[in-house]
Amino acid sequence: MIDEYTVELTLSEAYYPLFEELALVRPFRIAKEVDGQYVGTGVYELEQHDRDERAVFSGNEHYWSDSPDVDRLVVQVIPDSESRMMALDNGEIDLVYGNGLLSMDAIQYFEGKEAFTVNQSNPQATRTAVLNTNRGPLEELSVRQAFIHSFNTNQVVEDVFLWYGRTCYCLIW
Repeated sequence: MIDEYTVELTLSEAYYPLFEELALVRPFRIAKEVDGQYVGTGVYELEQHDRDERAVFSGNEHYWSDSPDVDRLVVQVIPDSESRMMALDNGEIDLVYGNGLLSMDAIQYFEGKEAFTVNQSNPQATRTAVLNTNRGPLEELSVRQAFIHSFNTNQVVEDVFLWYGRTCYCLIW
């Protein structure tokens, strides 16, 4: 700790999600105690927040660097993928950002429309299939090994994720 408002962190190696991790309130029960009392140091500040509906952000005039290119952001909560797709297609919203918020079919649909640009980063999330090995046939190691060896992960990536992803191999039995 350098002073009352400054902390210096020295990491042994690069850790790309550091700022995201530091921004999360933990434990989550603390969030209930400070509900409605938001703090931040980013280029935007929270102007309005309607839980489960939307959040409105405006440029933070006290931000240390340049003003944002976009003066005001409205983050709309749209609970289901189909409604998100329709809102984007109808021009009610400008973008959908985040992992798993549109179906793979919707992504392909927008890729085929000239008015839209689909950008995808390298995977930032892992989807995992977990087997219950505490009962039934999967209690036996040999059954689990046979299942893993016979399971076609590439077929899942092709059929379920339409090649938006890649397989990960594990040795956990």
